[in-house]
Amino acid sequence: MYRKTVRHTVGTGKFTLPAAIVLTALLWLPTGVDSVANWGGYLVVVLTTLMLRVIVNSQTLIRVRSWFLSSLFCVFSGIFVFQHHFDLSMLGTLSFLIAQYFLFGSYQTDHPERAVFQSFLFLGVSSLFFPKMLCLTPFFFLAMIVQLRAFTPRSFLAALMGLLVPLEVMAVYCFGVGNPETVHMYFSSLTQWTVPTGLPDWSPARMVSICFVLLLFIVGTLHFSRTNFNDKIRVRMFFYILATQAVVFVLMLAFCPGDYTFLSRLMVLESVPFVAHYFVLGKGWMVDLVFNITLILMVALTAFNLWNPSSLSF
Repeated sequence: MYRKTVRHTVGTGKFTLPAAIVLTALLWLPTGVDSVANWGGYLVVVLTTLMLRVIVNSQTLIRVRSWFLSSLFCVFSGIFVFQHHFDLSMLGTLSFLIAQYFLFGSYQTDHPERAVFQSFLFLGVSSLFFPKMLCLTPFFFLAMIVQLRAFTPRSFLAALMGLLVPLEVMAVYCFGVGNPETVHMYFSSLTQWTVPTGLPDWSPARMVSICFVLLLFIVGTLHFSRTNFNDKIRVRMFFYILATQAVVFVLMLAFCPGDYTFLSRLMVLESVPFVAHYFVLGKGWMVDLVFNITLILMVALTAFNLWNPSSLSF
């Protein structure tokens, strides 16, 4: 007789996303009940979660009906209590997600120029909040050539035009208000990399949190590599793109440890599809056991981050 497990209930339940949004709001309380910056950060996280839900629905990243993927991102954002307060990098994460949405929309279309233009436009917008996002440009082109089959001379020009529009607007504005140094700082930040000589100088809460996400990403990626033949070719291509970008973000974390805040958000964003794929589509008692252990570890990580004084200093 079939027995419904906790994993199945959470993974396929229609109340998972509303519950995750409410739970995340509760996690936001300790970092400032009356703080506008605190709840501003929560609002952006909810918007990003809903945008992620749109992508999951439109591209069918999970081949069964599930709200778990976007819910997982929302809950992880709550667990990272040291990143609750609003900052512009949150808008950069949302812009990058929108760029992903349009990039996926260019998959094997007869005229991908519009989707490609919009994708690179939002990638450029994301780079205004974090200039090193421009480093993803060649990987977007690689995805267009290899996975999406959307690279043509017209789409190449559309990509360049989309990428240049935000940069041109920034340059015109900065020169118009008499602040050209901002443009120089933008491009000079692209050259600020450090060679890792040891563990990065992160707080214990930040170190444990990102290591936990990386561990789940590895587990999810291994599962996907073994079972992706069950997914449609289109979905496989999208996951390959996400895996490539995740590796890029890991390398950027190693060479730009000072940019932890922005890169850790992107790493969570790229990891949750693989984690959700594992927990929603995996079979067997072992997956149930791993899921239950993961829930316990998430509770423990939340308690650790709330207990750690450095997590509540903004």
